[in-house]
Amino acid sequence: MLKNIFALVFLMLSVSAIAQTELSLSAAIEKAIGHNLQIEFQQKQVQLAEQSDNWANAGRTPTIDATIFNQSAINRQVNPANVILPEQLSYTTGLQGSVDMNLVLFNGGRIKLNKDNLSLQTEQARLDMRIAIEDLSEQVMIAYYNILLLEEQLKVLEEVKTLSRDRLDFQELRQSFGSASTFDVLQAKDAYLNDSITCIQLDNQLVGLTNNLKLLMGEAQGAENYTLTNDLEDMMPLISEQELRQRMLNNNSDLANLRLADQLAQNSIALEKTSLKPTIAMSAGFNSNLNSSYLDAENPITMEIIGANTSSGVNPFVGISATYRIFDGGVRKNRVQNAELRLLSNQDLRKNLEQSLGTQFNNTYLQLEANQQVLLISTDQLDHAAQNLEIAKDRYENGLISSFDYRSIQLGYLNAAQRKLEAHFDVLNAQIALMNITGGLYQLN
Repeated sequence: MLKNIFALVFLMLSVSAIAQTELSLSAAIEKAIGHNLQIEFQQKQVQLAEQSDNWANAGRTPTIDATIFNQSAINRQVNPANVILPEQLSYTTGLQGSVDMNLVLFNGGRIKLNKDNLSLQTEQARLDMRIAIEDLSEQVMIAYYNILLLEEQLKVLEEVKTLSRDRLDFQELRQSFGSASTFDVLQAKDAYLNDSITCIQLDNQLVGLTNNLKLLMGEAQGAENYTLTNDLEDMMPLISEQELRQRMLNNNSDLANLRLADQLAQNSIALEKTSLKPTIAMSAGFNSNLNSSYLDAENPITMEIIGANTSSGVNPFVGISATYRIFDGGVRKNRVQNAELRLLSNQDLRKNLEQSLGTQFNNTYLQLEANQQVLLISTDQLDHAAQNLEIAKDRYENGLISSFDYRSIQLGYLNAAQRKLEAHFDVLNAQIALMNITGGLYQLN
């Protein structure tokens, strides 16, 4: 029976190992971008903007309209006073067609400005997609490193739990020889059970964090299991503070959005000014008609039915028109002034954002430096705690320290390991924040 249980456990572990798939941070981000509905929405917005960005929508190409019209009628007249044709019945039908072409020759440069506007709107759609990708990348990175942090915490706790198990076995062995009391055994068992409970809680948290990462990647909660291949030690390479600051000014998405808004506002001013200039347009085309009538009446001279009569004609034409609005109560000038005011307002927003980003950059960079110092110190603390734990284990087994002291040293080691892991995570968080503010998250993809 025992052999069967071991075989079943081995089989389950083997299946679990096979089901694990390696997942790097870059692969997780790629999966998330490929399955995120918000990214798909932004991609469609980019496609719409690109399809609209052409000279036809800007108004450069002529418009050509073809029209065809048919009208038929039956007319019966009875007039006894008309000696020649006292009664007549006529059938008429007519087919008229025309082709008209209209082309704007000059409207103050509005066509070129319209095309520029369409190009700027395309750029804005791409920028919106970039912002969505950056936000999603940041979420995936934090979720990914949260899992790594918890996995490392579990490793440390499992190590402490193993020591607690050894301590319990040691006390039970001592009790069997009469050198340890029930109280000592209960204290060792209590420490072991507390560590076991914490392990179960962390395992449960790990499942929740993994499901959150899968959700960001657009996968079902019951999808394949992953083994994360990156490490908390994988620090992102950072360049100098000055170069990072320049990258922030050049690549920050929010700043780029406001700079694009500046261009749109300048374009809007130029567009409004075109209404102060005349519009010259050309029209050309032709009209044609084909008419047929049938008169069911006798010719009083020949005494024959008058019958059918057909006529047709083609009339080509070319025309040039010039339009200039003389007076509109100042509406056009007011629109120009409003467009100029919107530009000034947007420039104020951009300057304010540059100041805010500068402060945010300074604070984040200082926090990164502080976190790096904390990491160095916490690494030394963990080394000392590990040495202290090793010495305490020998001293405890030789009866030189009490179980309370040994447990206290165990908890000290656990806390030191936790502080080091949190310091790693804090450094990574600060680096992610710097990458986001300097536009580096988009360059990862």
